[in-house]
Amino acid sequence: MTYNELLLQKEWWQKCNEILSRDRYKCRDCGCFGFHNGYNYMKINRIEEIDALLNGWTFNGVVFSKFWADIPTKKPYQIKDIIFEKVCNNIDGINVYELNLIESKNNLFTNIFLCPEKLIAISNTNIDSLDATVYEYDNSIKKSDSSDASGWAYLFEFPCPISDAICVNIEYSIPFIINQIPYNNIIINITFGNRLISIRFTYYSFKLKGLNIHHTHYTRGCKPWEYENDSLVTLCEDCHKKRHETSRIPLYDQGKRLINNLVPCSRCGGSGYLPQYSHVEHGICFKCYGEGTVIE
Repeated sequence: MTYNELLLQKEWWQKCNEILSRDRYKCRDCGCFGFHNGYNYMKINRIEEIDALLNGWTFNGVVFSKFWADIPTKKPYQIKDIIFEKVCNNIDGINVYELNLIESKNNLFTNIFLCPEKLIAISNTNIDSLDATVYEYDNSIKKSDSSDASGWAYLFEFPCPISDAICVNIEYSIPFIINQIPYNNIIINITFGNRLISIRFTYYSFKLKGLNIHHTHYTRGCKPWEYENDSLVTLCEDCHKKRHETSRIPLYDQGKRLINNLVPCSRCGGSGYLPQYSHVEHGICFKCYGEGTVIE
């Protein structure tokens, strides 16, 4: 199995999720929030923590936590039998699902271009399908320091709880247009209790850097997930590149003897990942096949 193929295995997703959750979806060097493809998620303790992620954004005139506590009345839509496609069993017995609205009955989103992309739900139960009441918030998400920045959200309420924990998933998708308004490639999915809210933003109004999982060393013959967690660190693309430019990454054999040092791949700058090509095998760099490095 190639290194590229190893990075698409569920074991690597699970390991990534451990590191991202530990580092709270933040770069360990510069502290910025970011996103990482692979259906990862972050558990948080209080809904108010999302206010920091969405700093400067209001939902119906209030911060997100107050919006969540008192959801504004909107005309609801009913969707029958939404298909929950299990992406993987993640750590702690939690399942990651991608919701398939195209195949659901009485589909609200009859136009494929209006169908929300990458609806990710995190659940500690096994789900095949569920009905949902859906609320659409199209012009009520605003950024306080910009008259042009706005957001669009879909709130799904299910007939039963699907998650005991507050889980945040941040995804990167292809930019799209709704009602002639361009929306960017950042999607935030929040699951808690019987709710899932999926938020999009107008083009360039909400920016996050791609996050990479950096190996501080490599051992020949080890799979990417077969490293201790203290050998892995979350870095944004820029800081990952700097790490590789300013420090050598040792390559050891199974006996912990130094074989050589590694230098960053010239195409991806050492990240192993090109987020602008996330729609092609999760954006893995084809020059270094996701390793981010080549032998010096």
